[in-house]
Amino acid sequence: MILSQTLEIAVPIGSAAMTDIALIAIFCVVFTYIVRCVFQYTRSKLIGNKLPGPTESFLWGNAADMQAQGGLVLFLDHLHERYGPIARFWDGVGSLSVSINDPKLLQQVNGTRLEKRVDGLDFLKGLLGARGIGYTKGAQAKARRQLWHGVLSGQPFQQSMLPAFNKMVESTLDDWTEGEGDAQGEGVVIEFNMAARMLWLRLNQEIEGQSEWGTGDLLSLLIAAKGPDGSPAFSTAEVHDEVLTLLFGVYDNSKILSHTLHQLACHPCAQEAAREEVDAAWGGRPPNTLQALISLRYLHACLQETLRMSAGRGVIWRVLEQDVRLGKHVLPRNATLVAPSASIHSNPEYWPEPGKFKPERFLEADSGTDKSDKLCPVKHPGGHPLAFIPFGFGLRNCLGQKYAMNTATLVLGHILQRFTVELPSEADRQLHFKEENLSLESTDGIHLRLRPRAKHVS
Repeated sequence: MILSQTLEIAVPIGSAAMTDIALIAIFCVVFTYIVRCVFQYTRSKLIGNKLPGPTESFLWGNAADMQAQGGLVLFLDHLHERYGPIARFWDGVGSLSVSINDPKLLQQVNGTRLEKRVDGLDFLKGLLGARGIGYTKGAQAKARRQLWHGVLSGQPFQQSMLPAFNKMVESTLDDWTEGEGDAQGEGVVIEFNMAARMLWLRLNQEIEGQSEWGTGDLLSLLIAAKGPDGSPAFSTAEVHDEVLTLLFGVYDNSKILSHTLHQLACHPCAQEAAREEVDAAWGGRPPNTLQALISLRYLHACLQETLRMSAGRGVIWRVLEQDVRLGKHVLPRNATLVAPSASIHSNPEYWPEPGKFKPERFLEADSGTDKSDKLCPVKHPGGHPLAFIPFGFGLRNCLGQKYAMNTATLVLGHILQRFTVELPSEADRQLHFKEENLSLESTDGIHLRLRPRAKHVS
């Protein structure tokens, strides 16, 4: 009886003790977290405020300054004009960002292996899927990127896409041959519809096992890819998320096309030079080899110059995982590194007369030929590896950049073969931009007249 009473009394006492221990443990964890946050905040403030930059609000950082400038991209342009190549700003309480628009300084920071992306981009997981290349990390990310690079940059995919792409582009352009017409809109619908139709059709066919397209298309290559142990490199769910990631990038391709067409309409001499190159290389017929696209060096340079001036004006984010010293400045770990491509691409030290459309910047005389007029691509546009970064840089640069450029070259080549691109009015020459999704968008659209050429060999 006494033992039973003792046990009855001991149980509640033991439960209370366990509760106290749990509360103490929770308190210690919370206290440690608070101390860590306070330490990081204090350290960021002490080091960050030694960097050049504007005065910030305690709660909102420099949010009001960004809004006054019309968005982050324009704010960063203003920031570097006033404070130089290294400038800091605050996103909120203790959230330090350091922007660098000098390629030489950016290269020094890039040497620290900038792999970690900012957590603020996690909202895209719902759109792209958490299993895609954009959200893999460490060794898995490295292995996945190698597989992706082999698929997107490989000859089988690049070559196999030509027949389907030619057919889709020709079908779309047939609707424009009945007379003059205006192509309106910031997004080039031709590019997006072409890519979306092909990719989604291939996705359905591959999942259902009813493919009739062969083995060189994107989905077939992804599904057939093998890991180091010989097992499939991608699950069905991973293929789904990878394709969504690629489709998300097609939107940027549409901007490349629309802005390049606008530049060619504004510069008839450049347009005629590009058209002559296409006519000479293709002979009035659709290209049937990848080399037929690669050989269009002047048209490729027009695309690159457009990316430099407008279509590639975005922001690249990374998290510093260690302190970085740049001369007299120290960039603290956990700060966000910002590489403003818009500001970098208009830096006059690397791009003389940055406001002028000059595709020749990306071409130089070919030293391997006796012909003085033979041109080849410049190895480092702007004179530095990081002076031209429309597709990012470092460990997380865009894997689909060759695919994007070759696709854009193909579509533009077809258009130039069949149309003369004109401005409907002089008012359409000047584009007005607003910031949207961390890039600059034309507020009024891009209005172009596509006039069918008098002679076209189909």
